[in-house]
Amino acid sequence: ARHVVACDFTNAGISVVDDNLAVEDSTFSGGGISLLRGYMHIDNVAIDNGVLSVTREDASQTLYLNNLSIANTTAAPALRLDGWSFALGPNNQLTNNKYPVEMSGGLAPGSVVSATGNINNFVHLKNSNGPTGHDELPALTVPYLLSDL
Repeated sequence: ARHVVACDFTNAGISVVDDNLAVEDSTFSGGGISLLRGYMHIDNVAIDNGVLSVTREDASQTLYLNNLSIANTTAAPALRLDGWSFALGPNNQLTNNKYPVEMSGGLAPGSVVSATGNINNFVHLKNSNGPTGHDELPALTVPYLLSDL
């Protein structure tokens, strides 16, 4: 397992494959966080001009994402979520990104996505052959858009 606490990254990020990752009280400027086939705990993390990308390939415990600030990623989404069981909490600040969320799959009931503040205020559902995961699309304050963007 990897554990990052109270770190500041400039023009760098973290990428973890097949492992667990915990990131707390940290900032990323010009870089992001990527997790492939693992589990993540993330709390009080700020990303400027970078993406939080998570791909989960099995149906394990729901991954709760809250207390995130992701901004100024104008060419990409703030959150790129693929695979099973994501829940978005009410304390995320996703602003000035191409769109707040891009995903293949769905979100757990009760998820929250802010209705304003991004270049495109919708959840982009990728039309892909990748993992689909939790396929429920709960009502949000933003619409869903299914496309090949």
